[in-house]
Amino acid sequence: MKPGYKRMAATTFMVWICVCQTMMALFASMVQARHIDRSIKPYIPSYIICAVIMFLFLFSLILIIRKPLIVSCIFAFLINAIAIVNYYELLFHGTVLTIQDIKNAAIAYRQLGSYSFRVTPVVLCILASLIILMIILFYVRMKKIEFMTERRVGVLSIICLIIISYFTVYSPFKLIKSGAWSWELKYYQNSFVIGTMETVGRAFNHITKPDGYDDEIIRNAVGMSGTSENYPDIIMILNESYYDMDHLIDFETDVSCMQNYEALDAFKGYAEVPYTAGGTNASEYELLTSNAMPLLNTSTPFNDLSLKNSKNLVGYLEKIGYTTMAAHPSAPQNYHRESAWSDLGFDYIYFEDDFSDLEYYGERWFASDSSSFQNFKRFYENMPEDQPRFAYLLTIQNHGDWNRNVPEFDIVHIRKDNGLSDYDIGRMEEYLTCVSKTDEMIKEVVDYYTDHDRNVIFYMVGDHSPSLVKEISLEQLETPSSTQINLLMRQVPFFIWSNYGTVIDYSTLSENHNIDLCSLTPLVLKYAGLPISPYYNELIKMTKEVQSVINVKVEENSKNSSLGFIKTDGSSDSISSSSKVAEIVRYYYYMEYNALKSKYRIDDLFDP
Repeated sequence: MKPGYKRMAATTFMVWICVCQTMMALFASMVQARHIDRSIKPYIPSYIICAVIMFLFLFSLILIIRKPLIVSCIFAFLINAIAIVNYYELLFHGTVLTIQDIKNAAIAYRQLGSYSFRVTPVVLCILASLIILMIILFYVRMKKIEFMTERRVGVLSIICLIIISYFTVYSPFKLIKSGAWSWELKYYQNSFVIGTMETVGRAFNHITKPDGYDDEIIRNAVGMSGTSENYPDIIMILNESYYDMDHLIDFETDVSCMQNYEALDAFKGYAEVPYTAGGTNASEYELLTSNAMPLLNTSTPFNDLSLKNSKNLVGYLEKIGYTTMAAHPSAPQNYHRESAWSDLGFDYIYFEDDFSDLEYYGERWFASDSSSFQNFKRFYENMPEDQPRFAYLLTIQNHGDWNRNVPEFDIVHIRKDNGLSDYDIGRMEEYLTCVSKTDEMIKEVVDYYTDHDRNVIFYMVGDHSPSLVKEISLEQLETPSSTQINLLMRQVPFFIWSNYGTVIDYSTLSENHNIDLCSLTPLVLKYAGLPISPYYNELIKMTKEVQSVINVKVEENSKNSSLGFIKTDGSSDSISSSSKVAEIVRYYYYMEYNALKSKYRIDDLFDP
């Protein structure tokens, strides 16, 4: 073989070895996404295209920079670092690593110490393969086999890369399969690289237009008049990682960790949130705006959407005379919450520096729900007396990880473990103790407002399940359906309670009424006797037929899927179907899109 061809072969070999190892590392970091839906399989054509894209990218860099070993090593170290970070991101937060997470780097840094970074077999596999790759690369380099050619060949390679990437991801006739219903599954199904490329492309347009949208379809929607003469105060708590583990797996404890919740005379049930084991900001956004996440090309709306002049609960209540307040015992930088809350229109905003005498459970770093509420009471009492009040508390007590304490701190202990390991039992007992402390806070809130001289309607809901559900639950489940598993993992407890009269006729409602998070606030406004906008009215009507529109996709064919929903009977359907229920859901999405696209917004649809 001629020396030139030999160098060409060696360089090509070096690039392919790098591509194979880095693709393996990225794939290994995504395998745990199958916990969300075990029916999803990798789409082989996407992985082949991904390999070609990575090859052309690295090959181009080597030809242009002319430093094969240096470029290959930097490329390999960078991709493997991304793979390991993505693995832990999925493990702890239930979401994939995206470009948007760069904006949240400060949040991640603050929370690193609360997690236990175990070196798992997946991480060991990634590191071992990286070491082997380094040995091969240095062996090739030591043999003095390098391929040097004109940079114009590298430029030609980049042009090929752009053309392939366009027709794979960005073209209207894109080649990738898009059947998965969540970003995590899309990354697993189509490869991390193609998933990232798609995310970057969608970032230039954060809002998806529903098929068939037309302003005229929704223009004549109607609302409801209020029934209350004196508007009550509305208290809302979004509780960190508040979840009913009995809802998912079979185990027994020595004491109940949700006895106050269970004894509460209130409208109780489960609300579907956007993500499993993470996604506080998405849940917060849905609760405050009633806009469902499927139309948004972001997992962190506070970071990526303009909230000024948006239609949301805060502005809605202020239009009918409310004064508003929000509090969170953590940093204002988290998800740019300080500016986001200001843009939403809150009159009073409080963060960790405004809280005093915070208490903690054992060695855990997160303020207890009880001490957070004691501060919240002070903020609430300082609000103007001559206006109805809307007060919102976002807690942090139950944040992961759940292995910070020695067992002596736990007050809830597992008696029937159903095969859980000792390590998982320890984490479960710490988590369940956290839930029991939330339960104590519920009693404090109810006791405080029961004897209050102001009429109050109070509702609380969890923001997402803990990451524990992905790690320990699948072996315990009897339910074979991945769709059912996904729903169970996303269903968090909620309740609506009032301190005056019978606001809600509980006898007419199912004890465990399931709704999605977007519908919870409209129901509260209805039960409070407030005027209801056409938008909120559509959501209220939808709850009679639909239990979830969040993260539901229905396959149309082998390559594509469409937005879907789950009816109250548990069956699923597509919004493109001709059924009456599909028409209701379609109508809701049209209204949401109009709310999001402020340039074409019909304001009467969203105002009291």
